[in-house]
Formats: sequence, C-alpha cells, structure tokens
Amino acid sequence: ICHRLVRTGIIKKDGAFSDESMAEGGFPISGQGREAVILSQDDVRDIQLAKAAVRAGIELLLKRASKSCDDIERVYIAGGMGEHLSIDSAFGIGMLPEELSGERGGLPRVTAVGNTSLKGAVEELLHPDPARLEAITRMGTPLLLSDEPDFNDTFVSYMDF
Repeated sequence: ICHRLVRTGIIKKDGAFSDESMAEGGFPISGQGREAVILSQDDVRDIQLAKAAVRAGIELLLKRASKSCDDIERVYIAGGMGEHLSIDSAFGIGMLPEELSGERGGLPRVTAVGNTSLKGAVEELLHPDPARLEAITRMGTPLLLSDEPDFNDTFVSYMDF
C-alpha cells in the first residue's frame, strides 16, 4: 500500500502525506466508521524506520564482506517479513537495492520464503541430525548493526522513500 501511495504522490518522498488533512486522520484503506482501516502518519513512519533499518543492514553487510550487489546470487527473505512482504513493493520503497532486482540463471534474485525457522525446527524434530545442526550454527557470523560506526548515517540516508 505504501509503495502505491508514494508512487501516486499521496505520500511524499519524505514520508509525509501530501494532503495535510491526512496527517491527522490518515489514509482510508477500507471500511467506514468504526470498521475503517486507516494508514496513519505513524504507520508510514514505522514503515520508513523498518525500511531504513533493513536497507542500512544490507549496505553494511555488503561493506563488511567487501562485496557489491553484483556478487550476490540470491537473497531469501524469511520470517514474518518473508511471509507477507511484496518483493516489488520492497524494491519500490527502497528497502532493497534496485541492483538486486531481476533474475539470474532464470530465477528471481530475491525471493520471500516464509517462516523458515519454523520449517527448520519441524525438520530437525522430525529428522534429527546433530552434525547438520552444528554445521548450520557455525555458518553465521553475528553483526550488531548498533555497533557499526556507519550505522546511524547509513540508516538516516535511507529514511526517504
């Protein structure tokens, strides 16, 4: 929804509604009266904060690994975000770098895969494999974004849509 509203000019690049009356009452999505679903200015700000954090995380991960988007074959978006995110909208609001769009080898470079941690937990319960589990736990390297010196500047630079 946010992507469409930005694209049509209802929400400006800085996240403010173009019609000041919507800043107070929000943008009606569906229903009326007590049944109305409204996108509020606070909702838009929350989307901006989440989008900026994700994008800053991507940029800092690439920097830490000395890689560019061209080096990335596939991106899998998991969890609640992977369950509900429109990939096109994520590109449209700048959550994902445009350089990751399109396909490679006939497959989309970015794919939403749903709740993979739950799927993995079920798989491990049904087919225990301690060696595989140990290997998986060694594959990751934690990166605390708040500890990265460039995080705040990078985060702020991606706030606009």
